[in-house]
Amino acid sequence: MKKHLLKPTIILTGLVAFGCFNPEDYDTPPVSSDLIWLVSGNAKDVPANGATRAKVVVQISDKAAPGRRTVVFWTTSGAFVGGKGDSIAVEVDRNFRASAELTNTSPKKAEVYAKIRGISTVDSVRIDFIQAYPDKISSVTVDSFAVRANYKSEVWITASLGSGNGVPSMGYPVTFAVTQLDGKTSVGGFLNNNPVAKTDASGKARIRYSPGVTAYENFAIVKATTTTKKDPTPTDTTSRTTRIFILK
Repeated sequence: MKKHLLKPTIILTGLVAFGCFNPEDYDTPPVSSDLIWLVSGNAKDVPANGATRAKVVVQISDKAAPGRRTVVFWTTSGAFVGGKGDSIAVEVDRNFRASAELTNTSPKKAEVYAKIRGISTVDSVRIDFIQAYPDKISSVTVDSFAVRANYKSEVWITASLGSGNGVPSMGYPVTFAVTQLDGKTSVGGFLNNNPVAKTDASGKARIRYSPGVTAYENFAIVKATTTTKKDPTPTDTTSRTTRIFILK
């Protein structure tokens, strides 16, 4: 007897789903609405901050054999919590349901699919991840305490950004500057003379700096600055500094 699809729901949650991975589950399967189907509906405006989770629920037939009770989820964008990036395998519970949670750091639309061995869902679930903006620069670090004043010497400067309980979406710009202790006179320069770097999936922006040939020998101020959606002017939370010693 054919199953009736349940009413779609949108679920955002903080629970984690785990499962066991089996390469056999990743063969291209036929489709069926009688043995496996998606319960959750499309989710909109989910922040792409790597922390907010969209939960996808699948129901399988209660007639499924014991060897066909592992559901594999996969997505076109984002990563499953506790999974292997864009996929995760989850055992169904006693109600023959399985769930997985998806996060993202890219503001993209994600299509989520699911299957048991040889059988996949007819439809997919769409989750719309939107831009997550930074609300702070939590730290600025340099990978060396000191650097020599020549063009062959360089260091990596890293700014770590936060957005709520996560990170800003990938590709958010951060501007760097290195000055003398007066905070105004520039010292050295950045790779390709570009002082701007963009955040990665972990909310970090990294840039290469060299003091070049300079007569300045002292501590220099290293500063990273960004802006928020609400306030385009840098504030105490969106601007951070550290120091590095420049040697002759």
